Amino acid sequence: MSPTVNGCVYALATWSAVMNVELAQTIALIAYGNQHLSPLRRELRELFPFHSTFQYVSDVSFQKGKTLDLILRRSEILAKNTRGWFSHLETNGIRYLKLDLLNLQHLPPPYATSLFTAGGAWVIQTDQGKCWQPNWLFVQQKSRQSRMWKVEYWERDNVPVIGDFPGIQSAYQDLESCLVEAQDFSLRRKFGWEKCFEKALLLLHDPSPALPFYADLLPSNFMNIKVRQLLAGALQAWVFGGLGSWNDMYITDHSVEQEYQQISKNLYGAVIQSVGAVTNSTVDDRLSQLSIL
Repeated sequence: MSPTVNGCVYALATWSAVMNVELAQTIALIAYGNQHLSPLRRELRELFPFHSTFQYVSDVSFQKGKTLDLILRRSEILAKNTRGWFSHLETNGIRYLKLDLLNLQHLPPPYATSLFTAGGAWVIQTDQGKCWQPNWLFVQQKSRQSRMWKVEYWERDNVPVIGDFPGIQSAYQDLESCLVEAQDFSLRRKFGWEKCFEKALLLLHDPSPALPFYADLLPSNFMNIKVRQLLAGALQAWVFGGLGSWNDMYITDHSVEQEYQQISKNLYGAVIQSVGAVTNSTVDDRLSQLSIL
């Protein structure tokens, strides 16, 4: 039976949430892709299959077609690995990649970017206006292997997207404020999540921040410490998911429930904005590398 405090049924804070891998993989493709497309292009390692975001993937492809419909689509496979895709982008004059969100007007904002969309809300936007949309397909395994997903990235035109993310400093300040608010709320209501939020706050100020999950999410030569602090804090603050997560609490007190919903909405929005700001800053980081050299 779930613990109850002050009329609130809540989730134990021992549950460790990890950002859904669909979003994490999209971030990695953008970050490493921008390194490849930079004027100071370095030879990058192939991400598939050894990068942390591909650990459950048995097959990846980058395709061009008119529709994602499994029956009607006609496809052309452009690449079967990340190096091939980066080369394809370069050959077609793509200068940079950015993270964006599909404009899912039929879904409320808190759910449009949640893991219930299976990554479908996130897209990779190019400077030429085209988008690459992921499609994760479960593959039936004959053995007990962990690589149970086949991932396709489809090039699409005229995709409605929400827009850009804030700058690093704005996202940093917003996330820090929301974490303090959530930590105070958890402490006052004895929910047990305050240590998790404290870890996220400490990472925001850590001079050598280590990512709590997906350690190789950004290229190792990514130089901006502020960006790494923000990403580490956002990953630690990802307390959203299924059973046992922060958003799995059932609160019977109406006033407490309202406060909890508002704080959760603020925190989730701040985490999403931080992730977007970090990912899209990988374009600007190329300029800082030029100045260092």
